[in-house]
Amino acid sequence: MQQLVIPSRPPAPVIEIEGIQRALALATDPAEIKQINAQADAFEQYMHDCGLYSIEDMRPINELRMAARWKLGRALAQVERGAGPGRGKKVSGDQTSFRDLLRSIDLDKNVAMEAQRIGCLPDKEMPRIFDEARSEGRLLYYSELVKAARPWWYQESRIDKHNVIREGAKRDSRSARDVRGPIARWAQSLARRRGGGRHDHRREHPPVRSGKRRRPARLGHQQKPQAAASQ
Repeated sequence: MQQLVIPSRPPAPVIEIEGIQRALALATDPAEIKQINAQADAFEQYMHDCGLYSIEDMRPINELRMAARWKLGRALAQVERGAGPGRGKKVSGDQTSFRDLLRSIDLDKNVAMEAQRIGCLPDKEMPRIFDEARSEGRLLYYSELVKAARPWWYQESRIDKHNVIREGAKRDSRSARDVRGPIARWAQSLARRRGGGRHDHRREHPPVRSGKRRRPARLGHQQKPQAAASQ
């Protein structure tokens, strides 16, 4: 009787990531960081699909992916937004807008928003998150970093909204002064001539003359003649 012989498992190819790690440490341009992030994604996907690597084998590239997405969010947050409603800083027309940058580096706006939320994590939080995943023997996902960063990106989003509202109110106030300035000056001048800026109702409504006024006769009531009353 022949026995089924299971072939031995081939050794997993060694994946060198030192070069990518150095490139990420030196990168500051969003396009370059995005490219490094894409390479790390491809490496981890390959290691997962081939089934030759353990979780601990995949951990270095997994942490590199998370660090690249965190740094991408930091770099995107430093990009000045173009002039437009609710876009934060206002820049001149010759400067590249944020949407133009996303199109130029072929980055989806939802991915950019997620990366910026992850980038809100303080520096000391990333090592803590890595240590927690190591102790639990699992890999990290972008969604976990977004959830961990929520207290920080939520606070920053509220600050940005308040800044946008305040700047909009200032612009509206300036435009209102520009449009209604002559009318406002005319109204103030008229108020001064009428007496200290207060409206004088007496000029429009003269006082009622004193003295007794005759009451009108009620309907259906007939007054008696004077002669009959004396009798």
